[in-house]
Amino acid sequence: MEEVRLAPRSPELLAEIIGPERVERLITRDAVAMRSALRNHSVININSTPAGGGVAEMLQVLLPLTRGADIDARWLVIEGDPEFFAITKRIHFHLHGEPGDGGKLGAHEAEHYEAVMKRNIEELSAIVVEGDVVILHDPQTAGIAEYLSTRGIPVVWRCHVGVDGRNEWSEDAWGFLRRYLEPYVDAYVFTRSEYAPPWVPQDQLHVIRPSIDPLAPKNTALSREETLAILAHTGIIDGPRNG
Repeated sequence: MEEVRLAPRSPELLAEIIGPERVERLITRDAVAMRSALRNHSVININSTPAGGGVAEMLQVLLPLTRGADIDARWLVIEGDPEFFAITKRIHFHLHGEPGDGGKLGAHEAEHYEAVMKRNIEELSAIVVEGDVVILHDPQTAGIAEYLSTRGIPVVWRCHVGVDGRNEWSEDAWGFLRRYLEPYVDAYVFTRSEYAPPWVPQDQLHVIRPSIDPLAPKNTALSREETLAILAHTGIIDGPRNG
C-alpha cells in the first residue's frame, strides 16, 4: 500500500473564485470545527491509483487545500494484481449499466477480490488508528470497510460512478458490492442521489457534485481572443495558426 504525500496549499488561493468571506469562514470556523472533532487524528482517503483517473485528480486538488487548513488529510493507494483490476473494472462498467467485458461477478471473483483486500488490510493495520476517519473511494476499496468498522473506525464510502436507471448489469454490480458495504459503512457519498441503490439508508446518503481545480490552467477562464486563437490553431475554425 502506497502513500501519496502532498504539500499543503493555502485555501486563500480560492479567494478570487469564491470570495474572501467564504475563505475566511472556511479557515476560522469550518476548519477549526473539523480539527476539534478529529482531536489530532487523520482523515485518510483510500483509492486504487495515484494518477490517471478522476478520483486521483480530485484528491490531488482537495487534499493539499485541506492540509493547508491544518487538517491532517492523508492519501493511501491499494495494490492489486491484473485479475483484481479486471474484476473491479467490470464492476465499474456494470455500475454504469454496461456489460464491460461481459465477465461474471460470482463466487470466484468474490474470493479473489477478498484475497487482495486481505493483503491490503494487513498493511493498513499498521497505519490507521482508532480516532481516524477513513474515506474509501469506489468499488476497488469496498472490501476494506468491514475491517475498519470492526475496529470502531468511522467509514465513508464515496462512489464516483453510477447510472440513473437500473438494469441487469447495475443490479449485478450492487449485488456484488452490498455484502462489503451495507453492514459496515457509516455514510455514503454519491455524485447524484439517483446513483444510490435502494438499500442505502436515506439518513446515510449524501450528495457531493464532481469537483474540479478552478486554479488549473485547463479550467482558467479564456478571453474571446484566446478562445478564437485556440480554435484556429486546432483547425476547428478558419484563422491564422500560431506555433
